[in-house]
Amino acid sequence: MRRLLAVLVCVAGFGMTSISASAAETHLNCATFDASGNIVSVVPNCSQTMVVKNQTVSMPSSNPCSFVPGTLTFVYTNSIFHINVNGASDVWVTQTQTGSVTFVPTDTKQPSYSGHITVWFGASLNKNNAVFHDTFNATLSGTDGSTITFHMVDHMSVSATGMTNVFSIGGFTCG
Repeated sequence: MRRLLAVLVCVAGFGMTSISASAAETHLNCATFDASGNIVSVVPNCSQTMVVKNQTVSMPSSNPCSFVPGTLTFVYTNSIFHINVNGASDVWVTQTQTGSVTFVPTDTKQPSYSGHITVWFGASLNKNNAVFHDTFNATLSGTDGSTITFHMVDHMSVSATGMTNVFSIGGFTCG
């Protein structure tokens, strides 16, 4: 169980979007969350689903095509988090988020962007192994007719021997 918790903390450290348990619809309580929404313990033979609507996250950023600074805002209109735990306390977790994304430049003479975002996260954990993957896709259109697309796939696995395999594939296009 300690290894499971360590791996979950590691995922939180990668900056994955966490879900606030207080904002969710819950069926059975097979996971205990800390104040930040991270899983801290699980209940065997359990399944849980949480749905969060209209979650907004804003942050300073820059346009990856022009490097113009501004504010990036994600509005996740639908987020579904599902966890299954079997009798051996093996855990399977998935989360899917969809919504809108906007970029508003600090310099109002520069184009603003808006579009769609989809994020998926999955994990499989047992006392010996752990596998995490995620995908991130966003397509934005600028007020000047330009476009930005961003795609990312991440993977991390840890074997029973401690062998770690990590990769990230992604990029963006400017049009």
